[in-house]
Amino acid sequence: MNSAAIKFAKSVERDVASEGSDDAFRMRALCNLKLQSIVRESHQSPVKCLAFNQTDKELENLLASVGGNQAMVYNNRYLESYINVVGQFTNEETTEVPGGELLCCCWMRSDDDIGNPYGDAILAVSGVDKNITILNLVESRATSVLKGHKHPVIELSEPMISPGILVSLSKEGELRLWNRFSSECLLTVDTEGSTMASKGCSVYLGSKKGKVSELRVQFSKGFSVIDSSMEKIDFGGAVSCSFPVECVLALPENRLAIRWGDGAILVWDLRMEVSISKFKVPGCGLGVGGPPCGLGATTDGGIICAGNHSSMIYVFNTWTGAQISRLEIDRIRGAVQRCVVSNDGMHVLGCVGNGFIFRFEYDPKDPNKKGAKEDESSEGQENDKNGNDMEGVQTVN
Repeated sequence: MNSAAIKFAKSVERDVASEGSDDAFRMRALCNLKLQSIVRESHQSPVKCLAFNQTDKELENLLASVGGNQAMVYNNRYLESYINVVGQFTNEETTEVPGGELLCCCWMRSDDDIGNPYGDAILAVSGVDKNITILNLVESRATSVLKGHKHPVIELSEPMISPGILVSLSKEGELRLWNRFSSECLLTVDTEGSTMASKGCSVYLGSKKGKVSELRVQFSKGFSVIDSSMEKIDFGGAVSCSFPVECVLALPENRLAIRWGDGAILVWDLRMEVSISKFKVPGCGLGVGGPPCGLGATTDGGIICAGNHSSMIYVFNTWTGAQISRLEIDRIRGAVQRCVVSNDGMHVLGCVGNGFIFRFEYDPKDPNKKGAKEDESSEGQENDKNGNDMEGVQTVN
């Protein structure tokens, strides 16, 4: 680490000690975030997916994004407080795949232990070419391609029952379960789903009609599918469900977070079938328009971040519904289509515009800090297509 990184690490260590616990420091960090870094990806199109690696605590500094025909992997804690590129995949035409735009990605677990500082990090990506490509970060290559979808794949999820099981959802609602080791499709189900999440032996699907359903899958010991059943979840009047479901997150402790098009978010107890908390993201709903906005959550499910259509990111406590912080991206106006929050609360990142990722970082109130960091690859004062000042933008090629 350089001197600045050492100073930053000591400041954080001091603040954690003064708060007395990691949870208390996380709340402090989320209330003291400042825009410190801006990444501009070279594809110059909206970032469709943004995901921290939550498969392993040792890998949680890894961040993946997809936009255009590119998938990028970053180290979010390079020299403690910087972000840098670890790997890049371009979905180009080959003899195996037609290539094209990527729409989704998903981190996957691995049983392998190869002694690499990044572990055996596995990333699945897919998009308009209907194929799912499995990438090995250490080997910097595609290890397999899953084929079978007839329409573009819009979402991927790992249900956590086995490192080899992957769930995919196409634009037309076709859901598939895969064994990534054998490239075998284990189950195909036609659904009304437009978004989904998975946990254990269940897949939760949100529809454009505002409904949420649970697909329960019964596996054999060898992870062959024995049976499956679909059932709608009745929220008992807890929400109106009159807007399309924009995002579903499966949280620990049998909880489900659902976001509707009007910005309403419900955290639901699946076992007790009761509402845990309800809250709303401002700046969403009728007359707003624009693309759907997603959700991001910490691994323990205690914190959720959500963007709106006016370049704002809000951070909430999922147990109480209380708003913790409000972050404004004032350099570009538009929908925050994707956002994520780090487990320690020190970072919140959101995507706005064409290829821009805005990174908010914990500010330990150091008088020497000066706002957004300017990377060596930046070229001074720049403007985006709308004439917004983009000084200090890190360009990723």
